[in-house]
Amino acid sequence: MSSSKTTFLLLVFMAILAALFFLNATEFASESLNSDPEQNYKTYCSGCHGAQMEAFVDRKWKFGKSKESLFKAIKLGYETDGMPAFSATFSDEEIQELTDYMLQGIEKVEEYDFVEKENQPGQFKTENFNLQLDTVYRDGDIPWGMTFLPGGDLLVTEKEGILYRVKKDQQKIKIGGIPAVHTKGQGGLMDVKLHPDFEQNKWIYLTYSKSKKEGGKTLSTTAVCRAKLQENRLENLEVLLEALPYGDTKYHFGSRVEFDREGKLYFSVGDRGKRDENPQSLASHCGKIHRLHADGTIPTDNPFVEQDNAQASIYSYGHRNPQGVSINPADGKIWVHEHGPRGGDEVNIIEKGLNYGWPVVSYGINYNGTTFT
Repeated sequence: MSSSKTTFLLLVFMAILAALFFLNATEFASESLNSDPEQNYKTYCSGCHGAQMEAFVDRKWKFGKSKESLFKAIKLGYETDGMPAFSATFSDEEIQELTDYMLQGIEKVEEYDFVEKENQPGQFKTENFNLQLDTVYRDGDIPWGMTFLPGGDLLVTEKEGILYRVKKDQQKIKIGGIPAVHTKGQGGLMDVKLHPDFEQNKWIYLTYSKSKKEGGKTLSTTAVCRAKLQENRLENLEVLLEALPYGDTKYHFGSRVEFDREGKLYFSVGDRGKRDENPQSLASHCGKIHRLHADGTIPTDNPFVEQDNAQASIYSYGHRNPQGVSINPADGKIWVHEHGPRGGDEVNIIEKGLNYGWPVVSYGINYNGTTFT
């Protein structure tokens, strides 16, 4: 092939690449510079606050509900509460338009009916079978975790720091002896799980946000504890693990617990919003799945037991905010679902010692539309 023809083909190839780059850049620009407040809300806000703004119903407006307060929250964000800043995404004019649109929507949101009407309440038909839906718990605030006791009673955690025993007639009995819970942001009383041999030993396991004072600040973390359920009270409470380091953020606590077939306890901790510090550091408990014996001691075959400056309880790392942990009944493997960034939720099968990538690898982007990896 002649040099002139080679040069021509190279120029054509470069022109195609330039055109593709321009189209992608134009598409991104059109998304990020969209002046339609309805579309901006749908693209950037609905994932957290609901397509019909239903998440604003009965909202406790910590930073105010006025137009000025909303404008400030959208533009500058509240980092420790998990609200990102959108000053790099929208102009002030676009934020004003978005604020007006949201205030109008919030005024109307309580008029909406989000409950799908059924010809016969509680009955649902699928292609393969019919379902009957029964109410087992009502009039709660933010129920976070639940598990059934032998005999059919239900234990339910309320995020505000209450554990209920719910009888079959839906009578709720408050359980005493709950550990001190730090209820801020996404933190509170979270998961509840029975020991596999609960009928003999009466141990139950709770995860919750725990706080301490340091340097004039209130810092918090995720902890897992166990206690014996005696009638309607917890006795012999033991804290098995409190995640280090404590932090000043109010989100990404995790947290769930699960037992495998050998009776090992798996405990999830979120990255606490410190994505560049915690998930990839084996010196930190945060952004990890931990494995413990049921009494809180460390299994000797955990992957990092012998590694200097690593937390021995770590079983896998590189996690963002794992809020679901469950055992696959078919093969006994532990599955985790992770609350990811925008477009980046994940379901992972947990393997010993593996790095699940956060934040080096992710299919998601920041909530304000910018990329980070």
